[in-house]
Amino acid sequence: PSIKLGENGKPIGKYEWVNDVVVAESPQWLLDLVIDKNTTEREPGEAQASIEKVTAALMIIPNEDMDDKKLSWEKWNTVGMSTWNSTGGHDDGYKAFDAWSKKNPKKYNEDDTKERWYKKYAGNPPETVGFGKLWWLANEESPNWLSVWEEEHPEFQEQEVDEEDLAEQEIAEDEYEIKVIDSKLKEAVDRAQELLVQKNVPIYRQSSILVHPIHREVEAKWGRKTKVARLEIVTPDCMTSYLHRNLTFSKYDGRKKKWRPVLPPLKLVTMMMSDPNNWKFPELEGIISTPTLRGDGSLLSEAGYDPITRMLLLNPPPMPVMDDKPTRDDGLAALALLGDLISEFPLVDEVSKSVALSQIITPVVRPLFPSAPLHVNRAPTAGSGKSYLLDLVSGIAIGQKMPVISAGKSEEELDKRLGALVIAGQSLISIDNISGEVGGDMFCQLVERPSVNVRILGLSKTANINTRSFTIFCNGNNVIVTGDMTRRSVELVLDSKTERPELRVFEKDPFDMIMADRGKYIAACLTVIRAYLAAGKPNTISPKLASYEGWSDTVRSALVWAGCADPCISTEAIALQDPERASHLSIMEE
Repeated sequence: PSIKLGENGKPIGKYEWVNDVVVAESPQWLLDLVIDKNTTEREPGEAQASIEKVTAALMIIPNEDMDDKKLSWEKWNTVGMSTWNSTGGHDDGYKAFDAWSKKNPKKYNEDDTKERWYKKYAGNPPETVGFGKLWWLANEESPNWLSVWEEEHPEFQEQEVDEEDLAEQEIAEDEYEIKVIDSKLKEAVDRAQELLVQKNVPIYRQSSILVHPIHREVEAKWGRKTKVARLEIVTPDCMTSYLHRNLTFSKYDGRKKKWRPVLPPLKLVTMMMSDPNNWKFPELEGIISTPTLRGDGSLLSEAGYDPITRMLLLNPPPMPVMDDKPTRDDGLAALALLGDLISEFPLVDEVSKSVALSQIITPVVRPLFPSAPLHVNRAPTAGSGKSYLLDLVSGIAIGQKMPVISAGKSEEELDKRLGALVIAGQSLISIDNISGEVGGDMFCQLVERPSVNVRILGLSKTANINTRSFTIFCNGNNVIVTGDMTRRSVELVLDSKTERPELRVFEKDPFDMIMADRGKYIAACLTVIRAYLAAGKPNTISPKLASYEGWSDTVRSALVWAGCADPCISTEAIALQDPERASHLSIMEE
């Protein structure tokens, strides 16, 4: 703006724009902030007493012209606040307060009275005074006035409302409506849970916590991103959102004499989430993204929660028609289809090829057995295809690139990362590019035990999590498995025997082949196992791999039955490389 200054240095004239900038219209959100709203149109709150009773008290309370102006104003303001609270800010309350103010014609100002009622009180509702204050002020002037007034005006007596009777008498038009009555809060909690389960709202019980499924973008190899299905702990805010979007809650409005809709009460949400013994939500053992087999050999292929396995199948791909009882020839054909995916990888021997097939098949049928061994991909040099081979595993199991984590700088750091993934229910866990040794107590438990106690980060509590839904992998250049992990692992070795293996060119792209028809490869994994089961599980391998009997009797034995090498031969090679074992042998030799 440009202005002129007078002789005294003060500006004169008016502001004028000296450029051609067009002044924009003020946005509505700004107007809403700076312009006083018409509070006279607000919805009145709940009244503490009838307008007739409030008016009777104001008729008794004097409003004389006091000498002390401050005391006079404070009394006037106190009566105003008390009247506002007594009537819930209703327009009739303003009329009564305005009539009382006029009893002092020297001080009365209509504009001040209206501004006090509709601006000050409405903008910052008083809380400390109400009808009790009006009763006390009137009682000072006329003791026992209320009893006398009630005897003279029986028609204005307020009847006690029995909310429970009203709830029973009124039939809700919406079957998903819950009438909240404080004395029957537990019944409301139970009913809310039953209705959420009835509507298949995706809330599940996992040990001592409530979880719901989500899809998250996580890290993959070489800085890429991949999406995985995970579980997230249900917070009070999340539960409130589920209740609000799926159910209708109402409370009785004594002033309007009717039920009115309300948000899900916080005390109902708190009671619901703090009582695990009363939870009615389905028990969840894990989430999967591929059709699988139940313990009786039947197919689990329909999306949603399966009460038999307690697994939640999310977004399964279209599947081809499969025979109910596949033959050995069907199993061999399916195995050949899977073998074609890994035909160009530089696997050093038949044992490594068998381990590669095991790591493809195992995640698909993982719910069949309580534990599965660690699958290790090892190579002498980088670029041999360790990570890409795991991408094929992930492409079939979840339809995405393999999600990865790093081992971290310490065993404790790795334990925390693994614990977080277990709580999240991530079905594939891959520790990428390990340089050095693989081991540790937490690692051993996750690979071997059917369930583990995991500390929930940020909370002073643990949860017992079932491990039946996830499979663990790791890869690295010359990675070494140590200690107790040696008997819990199977290993494949990749060696291109070239100086620059990363420059090799594949004739086909197996990952794209999977993504073009993922259901076909899932069906192949299932057919290999179903054909073996249909044959009666002949020649199961003995001795079984300790702690992994279920996996040994299905995946391992099915591969050997189909003519593959025993993947557990690699376990013997792993033990021979164990530096702890070598150290013990050295001591014994000495």
